[in-house]
Amino acid sequence: MYHIYMRILKLIWNLLALFGLITIIGLVVGFWWLNKEFPGLLPFSGVQVQETGDNPLLDTQQEKTLQAVGVNPAALPSEMTPEMEACFVEKLGQSRVDAIKAGDKATVTDYFEARGCL
Repeated sequence: MYHIYMRILKLIWNLLALFGLITIIGLVVGFWWLNKEFPGLLPFSGVQVQETGDNPLLDTQQEKTLQAVGVNPAALPSEMTPEMEACFVEKLGQSRVDAIKAGDKATVTDYFEARGCL
């Protein structure tokens, strides 16, 4: 009986070790892929992102994030027109537009949802 108990414990231990190894490999591959597809997105990637400061509607972190996903912040409009605001309301909703106007930072998701307005 003791030997069966020990074999079960050894099997459980081996399965947990295998699961841990698979998890570590998955994390390494995932971070490698993120760094390859979006250079500069991860803080430890070592990629230098050019700081432009050309768009007064964006702060430095927003510019860096947009550059990391391949968007040139200098190419974005630097002022908001009424037509653009109406388009943003249509794409993002009035509550999100109001939140951004009140000081909430626009995200990359907001950009991709409303990029047709730019």
